[in-house]
Amino acid sequence: TMFGLSNLWVHPELEYGLYQHEYESVNDYVIMLPRAAKNLMYQDHKLILVKLVKGQELIGLKVTQCQIVNPIPILPMLQINDSKGTGIVSSVPTESPDDYLNLVVLQNKDHPYTKEMERKYGELNELAKDCSPVKIIDVGDSDQIAIDFCQTNGYKNPKALNGTELQKAKKDIYNKSRKGTFLVEGYAGKLVQDVIDELKSKYETSYDWIKYAEPEGTVISR
Repeated sequence: TMFGLSNLWVHPELEYGLYQHEYESVNDYVIMLPRAAKNLMYQDHKLILVKLVKGQELIGLKVTQCQIVNPIPILPMLQINDSKGTGIVSSVPTESPDDYLNLVVLQNKDHPYTKEMERKYGELNELAKDCSPVKIIDVGDSDQIAIDFCQTNGYKNPKALNGTELQKAKKDIYNKSRKGTFLVEGYAGKLVQDVIDELKSKYETSYDWIKYAEPEGTVISR
């Protein structure tokens, strides 16, 4: 889904760490939640904490990665969970209902949610308006499966989906997308499930990417 990035999300109230990584230059940093950094260090990565920052300090920054041409902004998302993942969330609106709903609301300057978020964290609407959903996978009856899901079911804002509904929707969309075909240049027409391992191998050997793993749920020892 990295081909379809429109922006990145951070939680404005969470604390993030800027870390120097053994493979990065002195001017480049790995940014993630301190819990995630501790987890990554258990996976044979060397990280040195440079600074702690609030998520709101990252909002508005522009980032790049090798699959996108133009820099994309960092925007706030309140649904980010500090007990899972790195706290930096990739936004792919065509493939994720919560990404689409959060983005489409911020693109509406008159929406109460946008007004409240801008009151706390500054100009967001103009940043969000520059973010366009990118169609990357065709599943047969849709080439923007998450957007069609939200529009068909009448979901119009991030609070429309409760946790259970969201997780089920994301799982169903993920499973359906894996059986679809790519629309992106270089892989167009190829089955997603046939290309996934190729892409993993390509990026795991690149210093632009760091392999990060953690359990999907709580682990309880015997």
